[in-house]
Amino acid sequence: MPFDPDLAYRVDPLVALRPEPFGALAYHYGNRRLTLMRAPELVELVEQLHRYPSARAALADSGIAPRRHAAFEKALAGLERSAFITSHAAPDPEPEAAAPGRPVLTDGAEGTGGAPAVGSLPAAPTRGTGLTDQLKAGLVAPICLTWEWTYACNLQCVHCLSSSGTRDPDELTTD
Repeated sequence: MPFDPDLAYRVDPLVALRPEPFGALAYHYGNRRLTLMRAPELVELVEQLHRYPSARAALADSGIAPRRHAAFEKALAGLERSAFITSHAAPDPEPEAAAPGRPVLTDGAEGTGGAPAVGSLPAAPTRGTGLTDQLKAGLVAPICLTWEWTYACNLQCVHCLSSSGTRDPDELTTD
């Protein structure tokens, strides 16, 4: 179903948002998609969608200039197509509680439901800098961290980027 600004939306329960100087990185733990939200106003809008009876109402109350609404509706449509936001029946009067298994931004080392913890990092000011310049400077934290304990695995999983199969002669032993 295509994006309908007259429906209520919320961040999908399997999505985590990580603040960045340009806006945020959004990661979907279900479909493993990563997207850049390239405007802090878009991040605020997406985080508040669940409180409104429609995306249009959330946008009208966001403080975003009406001349920019079409661009923000287009961004919301893209987020809906990629399953970062989903439609739901009615607005939530209170902030969304963490559902079991939902990735939650934290300031410590805990995640929920087995999801990796994601630190809530303050976004740096962005006035006068372009997105390209910000991306060249780097993100505030790595997107992915991989630890390979051994090369002696022969499962050849599709998701694994390791070229494993033969134990490296310099590997630590299980002893």
